[in-house]
Amino acid sequence: MTELECEYVTATGDDGEPRFLPVVSERARAKLNRIAAKMTRPPKHKAWPLT
Repeated sequence: MTELECEYVTATGDDGEPRFLPVVSERARAKLNRIAAKMTRPPKHKAWPLT
């Protein structure tokens, strides 16, 4: 989560300007939390046929 927040704060656009505010809002923190959860979640098991 810390790495994602650092990437978010230091992200720049094509013109070199910061893309986001230097402070992570609660809305952005929630979205980053979902991204971190998906990145660290183990893969799902394959489904077994019902037959």
